[in-house]
Amino acid sequence: TSVGNAGTQRFAIKFIPSNPNYGEVSENVDINVLQQVTSVTPNIPTLTYSESEDYTEQEIKAWFETNSDAAISVVVTKGNDKLIPIKDAGTYTISLSIKGSTNFTDFENVYSVTIKQAEYTGALSVPNNLKATYGDTLADVELSTGWAWASSSDSVGNAGDRSHTAQYTHSANYLPKDATLTISVAKKKVTITILNQNGEENGSTTVTYEYSGSTQYVLYEVEGLVGNDKVTINGNTGWKNANVSINADPGEAYTLSITSDNYYLENNVTGFIRITKATISLELPQLSGTYYEDRLEVVYKAIEDGAI
Repeated sequence: TSVGNAGTQRFAIKFIPSNPNYGEVSENVDINVLQQVTSVTPNIPTLTYSESEDYTEQEIKAWFETNSDAAISVVVTKGNDKLIPIKDAGTYTISLSIKGSTNFTDFENVYSVTIKQAEYTGALSVPNNLKATYGDTLADVELSTGWAWASSSDSVGNAGDRSHTAQYTHSANYLPKDATLTISVAKKKVTITILNQNGEENGSTTVTYEYSGSTQYVLYEVEGLVGNDKVTINGNTGWKNANVSINADPGEAYTLSITSDNYYLENNVTGFIRITKATISLELPQLSGTYYEDRLEVVYKAIEDGAI
């Protein structure tokens, strides 16, 4: 015999002695029948986004098995939004509750379900005619809608045609799809500034020296180089913000040109070296002899110093 529903249940009991000398005894007994604890077993499926598929309230309830005879109630949220049915890729929170009945306890619990992003199988419109300048990063190269560089902080690389990985995302419901894009990287323009003998901007390409009897130099600095790059100028190596010298004979023209895979000069720098007369200083000896003797010593001293 079943004890019946939860609550106080009265049952009649009869005692029949084994000794036939005694009569039967009948009594009523009250039994407190407790509610059964409600249990829920989730059977949440693995889901992947599909344009033709969504999941209704009834389908969501069917993911849960319970021993209770009461109805299941579900509230589905994503962030602050309540959503039923659910369709888009993402993770959803399912708040499940079962109101207690006569024979079963109340039940509440929270579960999660994830709809995975799908593989995008549509045709890709790959960006082309991409251009950059040496020294740029991929972030400087704009892509069409839906495309993004896999690592936008990377350098575009050396001058020439360079390949880099980009990703196309059709929407948040699809996984990004990789593609290799080609960028035409142009050489970077640099400038050369002529400096004076003190290493300061000269304001002209004509360099003035006082005659010294030896080969003179043109001092310059290269501006516009990236990082610690170097370029070759007239066979010599030039650094950013550093002074480098090249030989030039007094009075003749000079030309500075660049040899580099990644840099160019819009125009070669040309100029002249101008030589001014040197100032001769004579150290006169103390005059102590005759007029002719003193004069001879002065001439001798000037010859000795190379002035005449």
